[in-house]
Amino acid sequence: MVFAVGMTVLGFLVWFDQPLYTDSIAEIREYFADNETTINVANWLAAVFFVGGFLLFASALRAVLRRDDDDDGVWSRASFAGAVASVGVAGAGVFLSAFTLGGMEDLSDGVVQAFVRADSILYSTILPFGLALFVIGASVVMLRGSTFPTWFGWLGMAAAAAMVVGALWPVDGDPEGALAIVGMIGLLAGFVWILLGGAVMARK
Repeated sequence: MVFAVGMTVLGFLVWFDQPLYTDSIAEIREYFADNETTINVANWLAAVFFVGGFLLFASALRAVLRRDDDDDGVWSRASFAGAVASVGVAGAGVFLSAFTLGGMEDLSDGVVQAFVRADSILYSTILPFGLALFVIGASVVMLRGSTFPTWFGWLGMAAAAAMVVGALWPVDGDPEGALAIVGMIGLLAGFVWILLGGAVMARK
């Protein structure tokens, strides 16, 4: 639950204001120069939330799901694998952001824009697939079992589908276009799903 709330707050307070790779290099450099401390704190918090919050939640969820997973634990393991992959991608994004910020003065304009583009692809294209696998694997077990309400499994499926569709935004090349918006809705729905899942497990 801490992960879902924390990442949502960081998203609205920090990441939604970050320049896109389509912005001018002057805007990108100005943003990083004016928000160095904020970005460093956000990166540190993201690492804490993913490792100390999300990974622990995924581990606890796997233990609960195994009770209802009739396929030799295949889906619960797939869910946990998606969580681990997501943490790895997020870690790569944090490293790339910190590396770009630390070497901003020494990097050429082309390299800075390439790093910003790579960071965008990591978080909005690759990360959603890991999160979708985490949510789908868990939702399949939820739909079959009795530990979680059926509607909760369908909510997870819908959120995961939106994440996957949104991850296709490079097809239209617009990081703020319709596909990207669908992906953002899916991500927020996924955070709500995690938050509610934590509440259900706490009551059990």
